[in-house]
Amino acid sequence: MTNRLDPHEIMNGLDRDGVTRLIIGAPGSGKTGFAVALLVEALRRYGGAGAAMAVPGRVAAESLSNEVIHRLGFSQETRPVGTLGAMAFRVVSALRAVQGLVAPRLLNGAEQDALLRTVMAVHLKHAALGDDCNTCDLLREYFAQDDWAHVIRFDSGGDAFRTMDSPNLRESNDSVPVVGGSSSVEVFTRGISDAFIGQLRDMLARLDELGVGPDEEDRLLRRAIAEPRLTVQWKLAFALRKEYIVAQRQAYPGQYRLDASYLLVAGMHAVREAMALWRQTGKVDASGTDMSAQLESMSIPRLLVVDDVQDTTLAGMRFLEVLGAAGVKLVLVGNPDESVQSFRGSYPEYLMRRAVRGSLGAIEEPLARHEGAQQLANTQTVSPISDPISMVRLVASRVSLSIPSPEDEPLPPALRSGKITDVLNKTCEPGLHDGTLFARLYRSAREELDDVVWRMKRSHLDHDVKWNDMVIIAHDNATVRRYGERLRRDGVPVRYSSITRPLKDESLVQGLFAVLELAQLRIDKTQSIRMKPADCASYVHSRVRALMGGPLITTGDAPGRGVPGRIAPVDSAMNALESLAPIAQDSAFLSSLLSSWESICDSIRSHACETGCETLCETGCETSSGVSDAGSPVIETLDIAQQDDGSELSFGADALYVMLGLDLPSAPARSVVEAVHAVLGEDPQARAFANLWAMVSKVSNALRRLPVEQRSQPRYALSAAWEAAGLASVWQRTALLNTEDGRTANDRLDAAMRLFQFAEDAAASRDLEEFMAQVRGMEVQADSLAHVGPVEDAVMLTTPAGAAGRHWRYAWIPQVQQDVWPNLAGRNTMFGGEDLAELVLRGPQAISHNAVGGSGMNQDPQFTAVMSAEKKGFLVALTRAEQIAISAVWNDDLSPSDFLFGYMPEYFPRNRQQAQFAAVGDSSDDAYPDYAGLDADPRGLVAAARTVMATHEPDEVIARDAAQALALLAVHGVESADPANWAFTQQQSIRHHGGDDAHQAEDVCHRDGTDGTEHCRQHGRSSEERCSSAPSAAAQTPMARTAMARTSSGPDTAAQSVPSLVVTLSPSAVDGLWACPVCWMLENRFAGPRMSSVATGFGTVIHAVAQQGSEEGLDLLSCHADRLEDLGLDATASIDQRIEAVHQRLLTIYQGRRPDPSSIADTGNRYAATRKDESAQAALGAIADYFVRSDADPEAYLGKNAKNFAIGRLAKVECEREFTARFGWHEIAAAYNALSGVRPIDRSTLMRMMGALVGGWPEGMDEGLIVRLSGRIDRMEHRVLADGSERIRLIDYKTGKVPSVKRIFNDLQLVCYQLGLAFPEVIDGDIRKANRLDQTPTIAQSALFHVGQHAAPAHSYAPEGAFQPPLFVDGALNETPFTARQNYQKLERFLDMPMLNVNQPPCGVPVQAWQQFTAFAGTQTLWALTMIARVMYAAAAIRSSELTAHPQSTHIEVCRMKDVCPACAGQISTVFETRQA
Repeated sequence: MTNRLDPHEIMNGLDRDGVTRLIIGAPGSGKTGFAVALLVEALRRYGGAGAAMAVPGRVAAESLSNEVIHRLGFSQETRPVGTLGAMAFRVVSALRAVQGLVAPRLLNGAEQDALLRTVMAVHLKHAALGDDCNTCDLLREYFAQDDWAHVIRFDSGGDAFRTMDSPNLRESNDSVPVVGGSSSVEVFTRGISDAFIGQLRDMLARLDELGVGPDEEDRLLRRAIAEPRLTVQWKLAFALRKEYIVAQRQAYPGQYRLDASYLLVAGMHAVREAMALWRQTGKVDASGTDMSAQLESMSIPRLLVVDDVQDTTLAGMRFLEVLGAAGVKLVLVGNPDESVQSFRGSYPEYLMRRAVRGSLGAIEEPLARHEGAQQLANTQTVSPISDPISMVRLVASRVSLSIPSPEDEPLPPALRSGKITDVLNKTCEPGLHDGTLFARLYRSAREELDDVVWRMKRSHLDHDVKWNDMVIIAHDNATVRRYGERLRRDGVPVRYSSITRPLKDESLVQGLFAVLELAQLRIDKTQSIRMKPADCASYVHSRVRALMGGPLITTGDAPGRGVPGRIAPVDSAMNALESLAPIAQDSAFLSSLLSSWESICDSIRSHACETGCETLCETGCETSSGVSDAGSPVIETLDIAQQDDGSELSFGADALYVMLGLDLPSAPARSVVEAVHAVLGEDPQARAFANLWAMVSKVSNALRRLPVEQRSQPRYALSAAWEAAGLASVWQRTALLNTEDGRTANDRLDAAMRLFQFAEDAAASRDLEEFMAQVRGMEVQADSLAHVGPVEDAVMLTTPAGAAGRHWRYAWIPQVQQDVWPNLAGRNTMFGGEDLAELVLRGPQAISHNAVGGSGMNQDPQFTAVMSAEKKGFLVALTRAEQIAISAVWNDDLSPSDFLFGYMPEYFPRNRQQAQFAAVGDSSDDAYPDYAGLDADPRGLVAAARTVMATHEPDEVIARDAAQALALLAVHGVESADPANWAFTQQQSIRHHGGDDAHQAEDVCHRDGTDGTEHCRQHGRSSEERCSSAPSAAAQTPMARTAMARTSSGPDTAAQSVPSLVVTLSPSAVDGLWACPVCWMLENRFAGPRMSSVATGFGTVIHAVAQQGSEEGLDLLSCHADRLEDLGLDATASIDQRIEAVHQRLLTIYQGRRPDPSSIADTGNRYAATRKDESAQAALGAIADYFVRSDADPEAYLGKNAKNFAIGRLAKVECEREFTARFGWHEIAAAYNALSGVRPIDRSTLMRMMGALVGGWPEGMDEGLIVRLSGRIDRMEHRVLADGSERIRLIDYKTGKVPSVKRIFNDLQLVCYQLGLAFPEVIDGDIRKANRLDQTPTIAQSALFHVGQHAAPAHSYAPEGAFQPPLFVDGALNETPFTARQNYQKLERFLDMPMLNVNQPPCGVPVQAWQQFTAFAGTQTLWALTMIARVMYAAAAIRSSELTAHPQSTHIEVCRMKDVCPACAGQISTVFETRQA
């Protein structure tokens, strides 16, 4: 704690003696803060360009630059903080500018990878041809086998290596073009082992960093002569390096390219050359003093602060030494125990000793705890850890003291600079639960992932912890990506590299390249390609396969719509055409195709004879040059129709692909596409295939419009392909959604960004073919290629290397498993890189010691180095945050790391029986309920709330809180919180008594089935509300008991003591329950989920098509001239023309949505689906007819009914309009009492009277019954009559058979739609209002539209002849006279209700009230009461435990349950007796 350093004093010392300072501080002591403070002080002394700071990474450099500029207020340099590599690049650039040489350019990892593959491809080709060179001999010796080529290739080989032994290839040379314009060397580059190339690249970098030049190779080989293995490895590395340098010069002629490893070496040479130049020109004296002016001219600062110097490579240290010799004042800050770059050639202990004992002669000073440097606002600086000692500090101290030094150190670990020695302080023992360290064990990796994500989200939600203050530090990138994807899926903003594959493996990139190659093939028909027939067909087919299997081609009528394309049906169609060739004379389009192919062959024969190659027609020989007259209108590939044996390519699938690829005037590709469509019929893949070639045509046309010099440039060609795809806006909208599709779209857009930015990069080739070959040869992910938008607040996911020098409030360190952390696998073993480093650094005795590898008392130094590196990474992770959560998995397959057992025995006992395992969502707060980690996202909250309701009594606070949570989530759009979407929940009859609040919690019992749903849900206003319950005998399940609550049924006094029971139904459930409640229960209540029928699926598609058509304005053409233009029409178009255009548009939409009947496995369903599919044209024609006629001339549309009623002008349409209705006997009684001249009655009386309309109520009927209807109205039209009044029309599409007129008129689904508009559950945000009928819109007609049979809704004798009248008019039941229709002058023809005996009132009903009720017989009023009574019957039936059913005759005729339903069968027989229904 003494000798604290101050930046001002350090600067004074540097100005005094100019000697380099080496500042060493313990982890968490504020080293980065000190370095920043020192830089700020230096900039104030020396000026804007007089000082600079270097850090290992660009991200940290950018952030620290912003902090420095913020402190100074201004800066002459845009980035006062950078990397050593950036400084070396500036020095090299400045020197070469002075010398008049070409400026340097960086060689990125992807380009270096491609060059190495090119080098190896040459030797692979040698092996294939049997023409070995000296390097090939070294490769054979290295792999110890003659067939060494197969060792460094993928086993699958790929297309490139399947042609490896072909005669054509053996006769070729490197300059001969092959399929796709690639050289044979490029063919061999495909499939080379990534591991081999990766280690070769690392070895070349190690050679540069160690300073091993060509002059030192022989010396090193002589010193390793006793190690034959190392000798072979190093000889091969030296030989391949020479070839790599030659390949680099050949690939980039006239350029000075530098890869990352050689950049610092080049910087060192540049400084030396500059110093020599200065001395030669007399700018400095021989002593080299006062070179500040010269340094400034070379962009070299007077003072350089190097933070995290322990991660500098040997090449970096040499660069620093040369800078020091040039007069640059150096301050090196770091700690060897925090090195995280040892796997990249960093030797921290050696560098520290060299800085002190080498040419720099640095003065070593301990930092201690620096109090002058403030915490950086961007959390880049590690803040000091306050006293007293914390548990996390104690563990970090154990790790720190266990890290040995490979150098000879005179001091014990506890006395070395940079060590954390808190563990030695026995007077201050921390507590295990001091809040700084949390250690957890899990039984599975899934539990660990779930719990970590849950805790992060709870920290953000409960404690307002910013995402920026949280980090996940994992050992490897695979774990980073796994946790990142999970957080991203849960909607948590994250900051990490999600790129997992190179550009060449992105399906989007493959598709763009494929379409460009097909387009280029059509444009460059006048160039010689020298492909054999099979090669040409294979070339086109492979590109088509890439497109059909990628995201660019779909089956829809617009980009991004429909399902992805599939090549299999197209190939089947091609094969079918080939099979039909022998009977071509019977088919016009087949004859046309054959003629087109024969014209190609004839043109080639005639052209061959004209150019003097008469033998081509007979033998298939080639011209010497392979190039013919460019003026010929036919393709110049003379041997395109010739096989290797001289025979012509016969008509078939290959010939069709050739025709598609070339698109010659005599053989247009369009004819092939039409032929494929004719074979596939209505298969959506036919449209996908047509979309593909339409895109190819767009791209080829776009390329033709470009100037010739731009046509071959990648950025212009890619732009043309991207515009032709038309997917940018589609994917941008989709990417906004937090769904799997949204994340996929986002990744595809990122891939497009990386591709386009690489095309703009200076390192990219300027030729399209070379660019595509370059990308296809890139095996490096190169995530630095893409610029991404900043994320203001996001969780960081990184490795220890990315976390170095940064600090957060909370850090999670998951997956600390054995063999993962530490990972003791050998590094750089394929070329002996570590042995080479030991030899260069420590001499021959180092590798001789490695040979014995830990025999006796000695331990392998390489093993020690690897273990130390793993400990250092662990130490960095432990010291990155104020609170650390560390975890591991312990089961039969996975074991915690020895680091946990050794460094944290208090938390991780070695005996598994003594270990304490954590549960997901286990909270330390006893007052907080255990929801198993489900309460951190909406979907989990729904599951947790439902679990609570199922396991707790309804009067418990936690149960009411769960009900409130569900209600709140449902209101905010979480569909799974709505009981209407729940499955397998049985509702039971429970009656709650007491309480007056009309807004008490409400039960919703709903179950999802084919026709309806019943679930249980309880709504409560607050957790303090309580209610007492007295369950009936029917209440059996905890969920049912929890779900029951009360609602007020009306304002009258009698209503206050009546229990309110809520039943939720869908319109289809009402219809099914009225038809036969027993059958409905059997199919929906007592059976599990089942697949939707073919008819249901077809109806869903028709509904969707009609909805999209309406959304596109196809039903309002009279008001949208632009839609007419889109359809290719104008205002003068006739009605029939408009109908046909709309029909075609609807068919196009249908083709993009229709399922493929051929994909259905079941024969019966496939046949039914095919029949339905064939009927789509007629159904959509009917919809188109209605859309146009009802809009253009409503009066003419009605035909003979125009004299009876009007429908008005269409103003607006709502499709799939959702509704939720809520009503009970109170609301029905109010509508009844609102009738003119009616003496008011109470709801009990009305309920008894309406029971006579349905043959008596089920035992589940109750005065307090509340019906909740929810559903969607297919089409709700807003029309305006001649007097300006607005009317509503409700349309329900039907794709089945047309029922009787009475069933159409009395349809209960239409009745439910009307009730949904009459009694909405929410009005203007208020859940319940006392009176709703006064706000009900005027409904003029409700109608079923059977699109398969009629072109108008409710058609009977005339359009709209059987429409359903309104239930309510002007706030009361409908008492208006019946509206006559064509052939229907009286209401009796539609009525379907029992005759009432005026002299026999129901029990408990006053005679006067009954007489008043029966007086409505034959009117629309009693019809409306009958329809409502049927809805109430369905609600009561679902609550009944005993039921006397009266199935409708129309249902009995088609009942599928007669074997088990006694109501429909009339009786049920058993072995004991026969029961009569």
